[in-house]
Amino acid sequence: MSKPEPLEQWVVEYQAAGQAWVAAKLAADQLDEGQNNLLAALMNNLERASSEKLSEEKLKRLARGTEDFVTYTRRMCEARAEMLSKRVRYDALD
Repeated sequence: MSKPEPLEQWVVEYQAAGQAWVAAKLAADQLDEGQNNLLAALMNNLERASSEKLSEEKLKRLARGTEDFVTYTRRMCEARAEMLSKRVRYDALD
């Protein structure tokens, strides 16, 4: 089997880097799009668990302070960083 030509090798690397960037972007976008859904679910849980009527703003503040939301925020930031890293690799090949 012969060694690939430099241009062929570049095309393979460029395509692989592009696909990696797309996959990382998908993961970051899914987390970003799910933020309001998670926040609403957390707010609903807090409202059901409370014996008093809580304002929308207070529910939002309490929900954003939960461990679930903090973990979600960290995962979203990590996914964005991964996506940007893949984008830099893709752009470097351009």
